Amino acid sequence: MNSNQLLSEVRRTWSPPREVAGGGPREVRISGTGIVIAILATVFLAAALVGFVLLRDSVAREVARLNTWKEQGVDTTGAVVRLWKTGDKEPRHMVAYRFSIGGARYTGEAAAPERIWQSLTEGASIVIRVVPATPALNHPSDWDMDVLPAFVPYLVLAIFGGGGTVLMILLRGQNYLLREGQAAPAIITRLSRNKQGMEARYEFTQFNGAVIKGRGSVRQSNLSVGSGITVIYDPDNPRRNTPYPVEFWKVRQNR
Repeated sequence: MNSNQLLSEVRRTWSPPREVAGGGPREVRISGTGIVIAILATVFLAAALVGFVLLRDSVAREVARLNTWKEQGVDTTGAVVRLWKTGDKEPRHMVAYRFSIGGARYTGEAAAPERIWQSLTEGASIVIRVVPATPALNHPSDWDMDVLPAFVPYLVLAIFGGGGTVLMILLRGQNYLLREGQAAPAIITRLSRNKQGMEARYEFTQFNGAVIKGRGSVRQSNLSVGSGITVIYDPDNPRRNTPYPVEFWKVRQNR
């Protein structure tokens, strides 16, 4: 049989699950999985906001610190005390040094560009730029101190905010389809595995006879290409559809 014949056969023998028979609206409740997703979405959105504010403030402090070091610092001669690397995959090249200012001795350390680091030796002289009023604000003068890139807060906002927004869209989309959608029979045209289990591509017909294609995760384990399933679609926009039952919501049953 071709897909049209299979779909006709499935439609002939299909009957909708009782809870989604007929049109909406339906009263729905969130499922256990839906609660987990809602919590994750909230955590992601909160992390996006908090992370953005904290990182933005951190960038501002680091830039202010760099500017103070450049504008108020003076150069003094120090000595390299130690050279080492941190990490394995992307090692940081570190240098520890000592210097004197105002009759007092201080120590410091900084990450160095690899090219400069390779030219240093323990005991060698090194020029240190230090703010006299705040000797703890010091750094080798041959390269600038590290500053968190200005785009990082926005990157965190985009990653966590985007993730939370996607989860919210999924929740709202399933909620709307289950509340207002129309049930219809469909046949599976393709099956593949995804992180959630199995993803199906399918075809179904509206009551006006138009054939619509869709895709989504299916929860049944005994399906194959050509199997019949139930889908829920938006009568006003049939391309918004999903296999039934949905994962995040359930129809509230009257007792």
